[in-house]
Amino acid sequence: MTRTANLTYVLVCIGSLMVFILLAGVVFMFLEKDSAWNFRDSWYFAVVTLSTVGYGVLTPSNDTTRFFVVIYLVFGAVYFVFTIRSMQSLLNGSS
Repeated sequence: MTRTANLTYVLVCIGSLMVFILLAGVVFMFLEKDSAWNFRDSWYFAVVTLSTVGYGVLTPSNDTTRFFVVIYLVFGAVYFVFTIRSMQSLLNGSS
């Protein structure tokens, strides 16, 4: 592939990762409505959880949310690493 095609591919990966995090924030907001999480709190939790920092400021209060966090982390961490690897390959000039 050409460098332009690789750049387009990486930008699509980054965009889809951002949408994935945004949608997870919306899901967390609805799952944690009893704990009064607003969208900002839910999005913050999604970003901090996926980056594996896990400050512990917000924690899921029910089993459904905890289950979704596990699923979110499995798919999100794999896709996050895949996207970072694609960016690294583009920057190094390798295929």
